Amino acid sequence: MVMGRAWIEWRAYQETLRAYADVYGPRAAADPTLHAYILLQFTGPAYLFMWPFPRMLQRLIDAEVQAIEARHAAPARDTVGPWGIPSAWGAFYLQDQIGQGGMGAVWRGVHLQRG
Repeated sequence: MVMGRAWIEWRAYQETLRAYADVYGPRAAADPTLHAYILLQFTGPAYLFMWPFPRMLQRLIDAEVQAIEARHAAPARDTVGPWGIPSAWGAFYLQDQIGQGGMGAVWRGVHLQRG
């Protein structure tokens, strides 16, 4: 039971690290203060000492930060797709057109940083 709860909490903190990187830049996800806070939440009284393995958790945090940095360092894709339509729209890469109607078109897209 505890391990299942720890996994759910870890997934939420992964998303926190990604959000920090999206909002403040990838270096924010590597902030030791943020890491210390996450470690304290897992190993301290906030979650009733749910996960007593801080080194394992630090390795998970480090791996997630490396993945975030790799996603942010990925080369930019072409900016013009077929028919001269921009293939990047904000943080999304437009893959293909799904449909079209009287109000406009619907495109399948991929988030450039999250995939």
